[in-house]
Amino acid sequence: MNIKFITLSILVSSVLSAYSSTAVADNGVYLGAGLSNLDLDGDSSVNVSITTGYNFLKQSFDSADIQALTLGVEVQYSDSISGTDNVNNYSIFTAFRAYISDLWYFKVKYGYTDFPDITLIKSDAENSHIGAGIGLGYRMNSGSFELEYVYPNKTIDASIIEFSYKYHF
Repeated sequence: MNIKFITLSILVSSVLSAYSSTAVADNGVYLGAGLSNLDLDGDSSVNVSITTGYNFLKQSFDSADIQALTLGVEVQYSDSISGTDNVNNYSIFTAFRAYISDLWYFKVKYGYTDFPDITLIKSDAENSHIGAGIGLGYRMNSGSFELEYVYPNKTIDASIIEFSYKYHF
C-alpha cells in the first residue's frame, strides 16, 4: 500500500472539487483523481488513479440529440491500495465524448495500457496491449464526474470499473 500516493490522490481530488468555478470549460487541459476496482485474472484490488488530459477538438451542434462532441487524449497512472495484488498500471487513451445535454455525456476511449509488474506465466505475450472503455459523465461547473468500464488487456484478462472527478482548467 502506497500511503503517499493515496494521500496525494485524495488531496488532488479535494482541491479540484473545492475550486470548481461556475464557468464550464469544455476545451483544454483537465486533471483528475479516481477510485477503481481492478479485476485481474479473477483477483481484484482497489486502485487510486491520477489522470491528466487535453481536449483538442470540440464541435457544438444545434441538435436535440447531440449537443457537442469532444476529442482528446488522457494519460493515467493507477496503483493498488488494497486487495490480493499490488498492481500499478499506466495508460494513454484517445477519449471521445458525446454530450446529450448540458450536463450528461457518453464517453468512449481507446488506447494503450501497460501493467509493468505483471509476469505472464503461461504466455509469451507482452503485458501491454490496446484496450478500450466506455463511460457516462456528468458535468458540474468546471468539473465532471465519470463512471467508466475499461477492458485494458485481453492477455491478462483484466477489467476496470472506475469512478473519478476531473477538473477542467
